[in-house]
Amino acid sequence: MTKRIKRGLLAGALMVMGSFGTASALTVPGTADLFFNGNDFTGKDGDEVEAWVHGSAPVVAGTFAPGSVLSITAGGTIDYSSGKVWGTTGPDGSGTPAWTEIGPGFKYGQLVGVFSSGGGYNPLGLPFIVGSHLAGFTVPDLAGGVPLTLYLGVADEGSWTDNTGEFNVTVVPLPGTLWLMGSGLLTLFVVRRARMQKRKGLDGRAEAVA
Repeated sequence: MTKRIKRGLLAGALMVMGSFGTASALTVPGTADLFFNGNDFTGKDGDEVEAWVHGSAPVVAGTFAPGSVLSITAGGTIDYSSGKVWGTTGPDGSGTPAWTEIGPGFKYGQLVGVFSSGGGYNPLGLPFIVGSHLAGFTVPDLAGGVPLTLYLGVADEGSWTDNTGEFNVTVVPLPGTLWLMGSGLLTLFVVRRARMQKRKGLDGRAEAVA
């Protein structure tokens, strides 16, 4: 394989894998509440959900076609404990997984997301953990191929209005087909390069013996 071909493969792989969609820079306040309009993912009684002290609406992170691949990173801190030291946390949440109002296995103060379709906030499926870094996340098909809107919020229990601080979030989309193409080109380049190095080593040994 000539140097020109090798360079072409590498350049193509990097170009495709670097052809991300427009990155979205978002601010998710500690008050962002996936339950803010009475949505219930826990199976609890509806009256109990309505009794919670809801915060602000979750933040729209963009609308994506099923099969798209997302890379999400987040930083910053929030406080979910009305100023107590133990309630300050980053996007990965605080403490061991517990039962928050989002459900078991989530941490307090954790950055979480849920998908919605159609106009307005109409969640589909269950919330999922985003945390400080979620790479290679494939947008599911929850509505027969219809694009889905991603909403981001904070996992908490019972009350969001007293939360302070915010998370700074960046969402970068990449169509799934492009991701697979870029990965394939990069793999081909690595395999070809390894074979060339092995061949050079064998040729060198043959020359030494001769």
